[in-house]
Amino acid sequence: MDVLATSLRGEAHGEQSPLVHYTLGWLAERTGEHAAARAHDRHGREAPADGCFPARLEEIAVLEAARSADPADPRAPFYLGNLYYDRRRYADAIACWERARALDPAFATVHRNLGIAEANVRRRPVHARRSYLRAFAADRTDGRVLFELDQLLKRQQADPRRRLARLEAHRGLVDQRDDLGVEYAVLLDRVGRPADAIAYLAGRRFHPWEGGEGRALGAWVTASLHLGRAALAGADPAEAIAHFDAALEPPETLGEARHPLEPEHEIRYELGRAWAAVGERDRAVAEWRAASIEPAAEHRLSAASFYQGLALKSLANDAGARDVHRRLLASARREARVTPGIDYFATSLPSFLLFDDDLDLRNRVRCRYLAGLAQHGLGRPRAARRAFRMVLTEDADHTGALDALGWYGTKRDTAFSPGR
Repeated sequence: MDVLATSLRGEAHGEQSPLVHYTLGWLAERTGEHAAARAHDRHGREAPADGCFPARLEEIAVLEAARSADPADPRAPFYLGNLYYDRRRYADAIACWERARALDPAFATVHRNLGIAEANVRRRPVHARRSYLRAFAADRTDGRVLFELDQLLKRQQADPRRRLARLEAHRGLVDQRDDLGVEYAVLLDRVGRPADAIAYLAGRRFHPWEGGEGRALGAWVTASLHLGRAALAGADPAEAIAHFDAALEPPETLGEARHPLEPEHEIRYELGRAWAAVGERDRAVAEWRAASIEPAAEHRLSAASFYQGLALKSLANDAGARDVHRRLLASARREARVTPGIDYFATSLPSFLLFDDDLDLRNRVRCRYLAGLAQHGLGRPRAARRAFRMVLTEDADHTGALDALGWYGTKRDTAFSPGR
């Protein structure tokens, strides 16, 4: 007890520890100092919850004792629930959090934690959404909760315009977090405002974070491609070239540059179309040749192969284009039968940071999309449209499928049809 008591000297500087007080209360109770025990329990209850993460097995006994000693204390069951959840005692954790929520409905974090449990353990999406909405309503200054709420809504295929409206209503929080900022830019592009997305991405400084590598860059490239294609469809190929060039040379504000091995087939193919539209045939051919090169092995089962085939077709190599698209279709069908897993050396997994992911669904969506691209390249529009629509039934925000249906005048209409 004397050793723990020495740590309380920092409380004069506002450094209060709930667990130190709860542990001292547990020890005091065992030595018969009941009044001191209740005083420590009260201090534990009143101490700030930020940064308190019980992890030791003996702290289960400490927090259980505190909960029994003061049934009106909402913090002891909250901390105990955190510890139980970490130990995968999910039913016990949820019961503790529900008790804490009943005792203190204004405590935002317990609603957030229950939202995670509802999504990952109970698999009740409506309850998860309700808990997250209550969490953010209880504390509208918590950008982390806003981000998690938005990601949950994204997984539940919520209306992107409503998601965007919420982020716009809390721009101060969006501007404080890079992950929220990227999602904001993605949503701007998603609702048909790529110019606003570009302006936002270029107007603030991003810092790459683990699990988010390439996210800001990806948003920039996608919005630039949309602007370029719109300009090309609007008979302004010079502007289109500027946007496609921007996709290749992102601004420093993104905090990251294109990887030397990242495929550029889509951008190069589009640049070829734009140069051809201004009568610069030699420059167009140079871009198409760059796009017709076989992608690196790790990128062959990707959209890069689709655009490789389109580039070959633009170079009048129809046989080569058909071969590439047939191989892409066969690979996509073969990969769809493989049981997916996480690479042992994987380090950047943004989709696995909080909510459980469905690897089978992810693989199925990816393979159906690539199969749709291959079918389009092979001149089979009905099969292609069917594949893209199936993708959107399982991932309503799939940018590639939305754009692809636009080739047929459906969904997002980009007035662009590759290969025509």
